[in-house]
Amino acid sequence: MDIQDIFSFGLGIQVILSILTLVFIGYVLETEDNDIPKTIKLCLYISVLSIQAAIYGVYGSVLEHNYETVAEAIYDSEWYFGDKSFQQGMQFILRMAQKPAKLTAMGLTDINNTSIIMIYKTIFSILTLIKQLVNTDN
Repeated sequence: MDIQDIFSFGLGIQVILSILTLVFIGYVLETEDNDIPKTIKLCLYISVLSIQAAIYGVYGSVLEHNYETVAEAIYDSEWYFGDKSFQQGMQFILRMAQKPAKLTAMGLTDINNTSIIMIYKTIFSILTLIKQLVNTDN
């Protein structure tokens, strides 16, 4: 069992629920006549979800980068001068490093900085589409 198996399903559910929540809150902020306290609460909630997504994205990117760095460091070292057991251990790590470690959301997307930005672009696109649909109905 690797890190993808452990976190993939939970991160997938988290991403889907966060997208739905942000779309709903965006729709409420856009269409309803909100008072100031309600607007502040909704914006605070959006901020918390954004910080949470940023944390996932940063740690996903750091994981990918560190995994690549370890493999490069082992490859560049003189591991082949070690004893047989050490060489076998390093060869095993190099083989494992050929399949990079990354956080995924149910296999739908990798969780890193780039994917978080793409998720937010998608959310804004959905909000724009909903706004246009609502305006054409009126």
